[in-house]
Amino acid sequence: MELTRAFDRNASCLRSAVQPFSKNRDGFDQAGDYRGMVGCLASMHKKEEAIAQPFFRRLGIKLHTPCGLDTDQMGTFTGEIPRLGTMNDAALAKAQAGLQLSGHTLAIASEGSYGPHPALPFSYSGLELMVFVDADKGIAITESILEPSPVYNAVTIGTDFAGLEDFVHGIDLPHHALVTAPNDARADITTMSKGIRNFDDLKKAILRCCAQSVDRKAFVQTDMRAHMNQRRMETIAKLAKRLADRVARSCPECGVAGFGFEKAVLGLPCSECGAPSTLVEKEIWACAACPFRMHQHRPDGLRSADPQYCTLCNP
Repeated sequence: MELTRAFDRNASCLRSAVQPFSKNRDGFDQAGDYRGMVGCLASMHKKEEAIAQPFFRRLGIKLHTPCGLDTDQMGTFTGEIPRLGTMNDAALAKAQAGLQLSGHTLAIASEGSYGPHPALPFSYSGLELMVFVDADKGIAITESILEPSPVYNAVTIGTDFAGLEDFVHGIDLPHHALVTAPNDARADITTMSKGIRNFDDLKKAILRCCAQSVDRKAFVQTDMRAHMNQRRMETIAKLAKRLADRVARSCPECGVAGFGFEKAVLGLPCSECGAPSTLVEKEIWACAACPFRMHQHRPDGLRSADPQYCTLCNP
């Protein structure tokens, strides 16, 4: 799936710097009423290896992955099934399917999107989004994380295998598996091979694809399913901790779980002239259940911007 959100350097750095709040440090109550509950993890790609522990340690929630749940119906990385709607739509659809199948009232689901970096040529970036749904409270709490250096790449290979060894070395096989398809029929599931971790198997798959391709070439790309990509699984684990911390943070106004980041506000004053710059000035934190909002300063402590980011000093 292609990256669906522009890479905002300032906002993404801020999001990564947000720290979990606790009553002792910040005056926020902990939303601790989930301890001992069981929730559904809507995944078929072993995401429990990255998500289960943070939610159990932080909230005491035991996660269960239901048998028979087909999350691929909400979209696949290799394109056989297009994702319908936004990343958030897909994650919520997975969570809802998990709730219906498991009968639980809590569900967690995630969605990833990877593609060319919107700012750096010849580079890639990724976005991971995760949602926590509490059906009893009627809330959905969402967090996301940007991955600036994913193990994600693709190449076209011919029968001479030119460039294959360098490509494989760059993606660290077998920790990151590969997908092959005929170069002119990339979405044809009858000719696609997934989860390739062995170099000899890869060459055989490439030859099969070349034989079925009009241009006699194979399209090779990283397998971005979570259980096939170690770097992505590590990113999901970081996101799971972030989301668990957020669920543990209750709203100062109504006490419902999930108080946290909603959006960044640009306009940090220029240190030279005081005019609004292009950098983030503050964050708005919001409740998942009530209208309460709170402004938060940048967590890095920066209170003015270098003139290079000012549209007046550096037009």
